[in-house]
Amino acid sequence: QTPPQRHTVRSPGGRRRTRNTLQDIRLGIHRPMPEEPPDQEAMQQWYHQQQAAAYHSQQMHQWHMHQWHMYQQQQEAAARQHKEQQELHRKQEEERRKKDEEERKRRREEEQRKRQKELEENKRRAEATAAIMKVIQKVRVATPESFDDLKRELEEVCERELPHCGHQKEQMAESKEKALASASSCVEKILALREHKVRQQQQQQQ
Repeated sequence: QTPPQRHTVRSPGGRRRTRNTLQDIRLGIHRPMPEEPPDQEAMQQWYHQQQAAAYHSQQMHQWHMHQWHMYQQQQEAAARQHKEQQELHRKQEEERRKKDEEERKRRREEEQRKRQKELEENKRRAEATAAIMKVIQKVRVATPESFDDLKRELEEVCERELPHCGHQKEQMAESKEKALASASSCVEKILALREHKVRQQQQQQQ
């Protein structure tokens, strides 16, 4: 809105006078009538000019007040917007910290579960390999009388424990086959030796 222009009044005597009526009213200044006796028409013209000047001053005052109110509203709106932005930023930062903390907690729990699972698997693998090796040791020293029972026991323990041997599964299976082959060979030699002794004893008796 464009402010009203300065109003210039002309006194009844014809002299031009520029007045700031708003300032006169505020300061309580009373402008005296011109000293020369004016005529009625000039008096009315002067009176109307005074009214126009007062109206103009009132309009100027209202315009300035309107501008001041607009400025205050703009400042208040800017302050509210700044406060809202700060609150939004605070909430976003709090939400981000909360998500980061939840993610760290989830990772710690996952790592803990993973370590616990590895410990349990290692323990179970050790138990499985120990059970198989125990029977393999028996098979290696088997006699012809115990070989079949030990072979059956080794087959059963391997069927039960090999799935839990992890990366040692193939090694345990290979050890089993070697133990059975070695034990079978030893049993055959023992049987052959026994048979040879029996023949010798029979020959001596004859």
